[in-house]
Amino acid sequence: DNVSIEYMNADGVIAVDFNESVNPNGLITMYRPSDKSLDYQVNIQSSKTNIPVQKLKKGLWRVKVDWKENDKAYYAEKDIFL
Repeated sequence: DNVSIEYMNADGVIAVDFNESVNPNGLITMYRPSDKSLDYQVNIQSSKTNIPVQKLKKGLWRVKVDWKENDKAYYAEKDIFL
């Protein structure tokens, strides 16, 4: 896969890491299935993006990653329980 999405409990972040060969341009959506008002988006700035979890409500989050590379669209998602 081109991207990994992992909850790093000790670091207090959700880490979204792309392979070094990938130069991503896109968005990470933090989707809260039980409360849409908590959804928000983060621009992908580099091959490594850390999303702090301190202010996120406990429970289920779906991390959705949409990006483009060489004019081709990609998508990945992972459910994370905080």
